[in-house]
Formats: sequence, structure tokens, C-alpha cells
Amino acid sequence: MRQRQLDGIRAIAILSVIALHHFLFPVGWAGVDLFFVLSGFLITRILIQTRNKPGYWTKFYIKRAGRILPPLMILFPATLALSHHIKPLGLLGYVLFLGDYVNITSYSSGLLICLWSLAIEEHFYMIWPFTVRYLTRKHMAQVLIAVLVLEPVLRVITTHFVATYEPIYYLTFFSA
Repeated sequence: MRQRQLDGIRAIAILSVIALHHFLFPVGWAGVDLFFVLSGFLITRILIQTRNKPGYWTKFYIKRAGRILPPLMILFPATLALSHHIKPLGLLGYVLFLGDYVNITSYSSGLLICLWSLAIEEHFYMIWPFTVRYLTRKHMAQVLIAVLVLEPVLRVITTHFVATYEPIYYLTFFSA
């Protein structure tokens, strides 16, 4: 469900990501995070509006699959055709929406590395609909506050145990 009022924020997010990839704009990564926030807001709104309606699960997941799977059905075979260096286990990880994890291993593929953010979205789609469906608004707010407090703390703690930024940047539980 499109909200025209958010188009300016979408434009900032898009331009930030483009600037990061083409001009090495140092804070362009924030555009991806901005997309996550927008997506979370819009998806939560849809889920709340439909939480007690028949077909809550099927309508939600069919719509997600209809948006996500068609481009992937082109991307994966094209990647196999164009790359002789992709490892089967890595490809399987990307197919299973584990690109965030695959990217921090030796199974990562340069052609599919961008799928880390899609993996995070898919993990959100697997968890958040249950939260919206089964928790009261008060309990949902408590979960959100807990995530907002714990996620940065987890990042700070983990920073001392990893050699690079990649696990903290790519993995779902650091992007909550």
C-alpha cells in the first residue's frame, strides 16, 4: 500500500544507496536502514489492519512471494549461467534467504552479495506477522522497546569479538 507522503523519504534512501555504490558516499549505507524502517512501518500497518481477518496468513505471504520470487527466478539461473565461481552451498544459502549469513563466509558470491538485505526482510516477514497477530498493542510496544534497547547493546558487545564490520552490518539480529 503506497503512501505518497513517504516518497521523499524513499528518494533519500534510494539516492543514499546509489551514492554509496557509485561515489563511495560514506553514510550511504543508512539508505538501506531507512528502507528497513519504511518497510517495517508499512508492513506493520498492513498486518495490524488485517490481523483479525480471514486469510491473514495466506494473503500476506502470497503477496510477499509475488513480489520477491519472480525476480529471483530470473536472478538465480542468470547467476549460474554467468558465474563459474559460485559454490553450490553458497547458492543454496541465498535461495533459502540466508544471504546475510552466506556473505560472511567463504561461500559468498559477488553477484549475489546484495541479497543480504532481502534476507533480513524475509526474516522479518517470518517473525513479525506472529508478533502482530498474537500480541496486544501493549505487548508489541514492549517487544519493540526491548529490541530498540538490546540491539545496539548487542552491537557494542559483539564489536569487541569480530575482526571486521561485516557480521554486524550483514546479520539480521544486528539490523533489528
